[in-house]
Amino acid sequence: MKQGKATKKRTAKRQPHKRKASTSGHKSSRGVPELYDELKAPVNVSLTPKCVDILDYLADLAGHSRSEVVERLTREIAHASDDPVIQEIMQRKQPKRR
Repeated sequence: MKQGKATKKRTAKRQPHKRKASTSGHKSSRGVPELYDELKAPVNVSLTPKCVDILDYLADLAGHSRSEVVERLTREIAHASDDPVIQEIMQRKQPKRR
């Protein structure tokens, strides 16, 4: 008989969703980029529970979503990198999806 995975309850819970701050005084529109010159695409990642707790803490601390924290950290690391491939990706107008 097949047994299901044992699930562990997480001790830290995310705070209730907060309304995001207005970025430029106008209403958000679906399909229109807000902070960057491109639209965000849904992506799934797997993280350890400890990393999720840290991500939640950083998001709450900054007043951003998990997605925005990952976006900002990734861009910050990329801007600090001298790797030519990363620099080429950062220069693209419309990044290519794999």
